[in-house]
Amino acid sequence: MRKRINASFESNQPKLGQIQIADIKIDLESRDQIPKILLGLQHFYSDEELLEKAYNILEDEIILQRSVQSNNGRPGMTIWQVLVIGVLRLNNNWDYDHLETMVNSHKEIRLMLGLGIWEEHDKISRKTLMNNFSMISDKAFDQISELVVKAGHKMLDVEDEELKTRVDSFVMESNVHHPTDSNLLMDSVRKIFHVIWFLENVLNAQIIDQSKNELKVIKRLFDKIRKMRHSTSKVEAMKKKRKDAIKEAHQVFLTKVQGLFYKIDNAFENSSMDSLHMPSRAKKIMEMSSYLDYAAYQMDLISRRVFEGETIPQHEKIYSIFEYYTQWIVKGKAKTPVELGLKVAVVDDQYGFILGHQVMHKPLKSSGRL
Repeated sequence: MRKRINASFESNQPKLGQIQIADIKIDLESRDQIPKILLGLQHFYSDEELLEKAYNILEDEIILQRSVQSNNGRPGMTIWQVLVIGVLRLNNNWDYDHLETMVNSHKEIRLMLGLGIWEEHDKISRKTLMNNFSMISDKAFDQISELVVKAGHKMLDVEDEELKTRVDSFVMESNVHHPTDSNLLMDSVRKIFHVIWFLENVLNAQIIDQSKNELKVIKRLFDKIRKMRHSTSKVEAMKKKRKDAIKEAHQVFLTKVQGLFYKIDNAFENSSMDSLHMPSRAKKIMEMSSYLDYAAYQMDLISRRVFEGETIPQHEKIYSIFEYYTQWIVKGKAKTPVELGLKVAVVDDQYGFILGHQVMHKPLKSSGRL
């Protein structure tokens, strides 16, 4: 078995600066979590039985289920490297940009991946990281996590002891800006124009006249309403005047966005371009359609709030068009009374091992447009 695993992720010709994974020296005095993760991976590597079980899980995921041939295609990542980057990304909650930087710059991480620390051509691109990591399902990582917990209990010689568990929850925060209906409408409009420019470029044809100028006009109207505030004057006439000005600014903004919808509808209704049915372009059109739906939904919320004076219920609001699952979570904390993200429940035992987790989803909002 060891020969099979060695053949998978170790080169027959050692690279400059490369050492055996079991011989990597890790800073035991560091208070950062990366050395702790690397120590766990080093133990993982030294336990042949544990490594073989994990290897079989990943091999089944990558090679059998996804029809990837282990001895064919362009150079990518070995199964051991996929395991290492998966553990690092999930434990540190890194995005792919940060993961790429750490994989190519952090000495101990590169050694754990079986790479030479001085070899420039051994750098792993962001696209390679994404393509390989995306092949592993949540179920596979859950199975590997279960193996690790059993190995930990075995190491502590507590396999036969009764486990005492507890459940706690925390908020996995989304990377979103402060969500207002006008902000989200502007996000949708901006993404719509990105798709329009992509299609105009690949088709070498104009879909909307002066599209860049059109976006500038909409952005100027958005900036105007973003800066407007309700009057704090005690004079009712002044308060009413400011309220009417806010309504008028919103009306002009919404009318301009609605005009954009009409231009897009007319452009595609009058188009006879068969090339739009190519998979990559059809995908972009579907993407634009989803942003049009988001924009229409936000326009409805703005109309209800500004013109009808309605207070929009929380369950009808959307907090991000990119991370659509984001929820407005109130946990009553003094410093952070409100958090944007998803609640995650975690079950651990008296030895500190995480036994399971569950994302605490709420039903997603829906409307006639979404």
